[in-house]
Amino acid sequence: MPARPLRRLVAAFACSVCLLLPQAASAAPAAEATRGEPGAGPPTWSARRATSIAERAAASGVRWSDVPNSFWARTAIDFVGAANDWMRDRKPAADGTYAFEPNRHESRKLFGRTLFRAFGTGFEQDPDLTFTDLPATDRFYGFANVAVTAGWMQADGSGAFRPSEPVTMREVHRGLVLAIGMGDLAAGADALHLRNGTRVETPKDFGTLLIGMRIGLRYNHGDESLDVAPDDVLSRAEVAWSLYRATTAPSYVLDIDAPANRVVVGPGELLARRGLVADRVHWVAGAPPHDGPFEAEVRIRYRSEPAPAVLEVLGDELHVGFRSPQRGVAPGQTVVVDRGDELLGGARIVASLR
Repeated sequence: MPARPLRRLVAAFACSVCLLLPQAASAAPAAEATRGEPGAGPPTWSARRATSIAERAAASGVRWSDVPNSFWARTAIDFVGAANDWMRDRKPAADGTYAFEPNRHESRKLFGRTLFRAFGTGFEQDPDLTFTDLPATDRFYGFANVAVTAGWMQADGSGAFRPSEPVTMREVHRGLVLAIGMGDLAAGADALHLRNGTRVETPKDFGTLLIGMRIGLRYNHGDESLDVAPDDVLSRAEVAWSLYRATTAPSYVLDIDAPANRVVVGPGELLARRGLVADRVHWVAGAPPHDGPFEAEVRIRYRSEPAPAVLEVLGDELHVGFRSPQRGVAPGQTVVVDRGDELLGGARIVASLR
């Protein structure tokens, strides 16, 4: 079970959120889709959506040998393992069926591969990244490299990836919340402060945990003894549910107004940002190409399409205004500046501009 201070902090903030959600929903009609048990319970999925997933799973030809139709996570498993191959980790048996092993703990190496399959095919590896316990020749190294390079997963202080250790709820929420582009919202939750500006100390990964619970990444079993806590290890069924929820939830947290104890939810399309601010600016030529504003293309994810933008260096910061709004702009990520085929420089994102 989580430490009592963490549980109190999460519960208090979640209660405030739920009391104020009707106000936030007036600006975002899709907010009704995220209602459930405060902080945990997901909404009930429509029969049409479940049927669509079942049809896609059937069309894939994947049949499970160990997941009965009545299993609580069957729809999620069909979605992430049959309709998509993100968690299809076993070869078919002689009779053509697949084993999902829903109750087995999910390992960090398998979760890293799942993140890559679902979100990371456009990312490049960091050639300088090494792990003390996962050689570059290992078949899981590339997946771990991308997951860590993107910030979705972390190596420990000694540089170990711990590939065979099971993932925890904290790690799964972090990976999924960041992978779907909510890093700036998580950073906002981590920056809670009192009205007078006094910073509220929050536990590690508080922001991603809070947002993850709010969009239903944790399944509400209805029996508290079955619910998982932040540092509990997760079964493959629990991970399947979290991934399913992250990739199909009809609406998302759009903003966190910590001083007012208010969370705004709405359609995912509203996550687009019109610009960003970055620090730790590095120019290949040693200086920016112009003293004032200049045109260039920026990339906010590895192998993402270059986005035309107007850039300006102000002091130690780089300010970027996109020609068209971009999604997935999250603090901590790297922004790369190009002009055609020429690499101009890079910087670290510290804020997104709505």
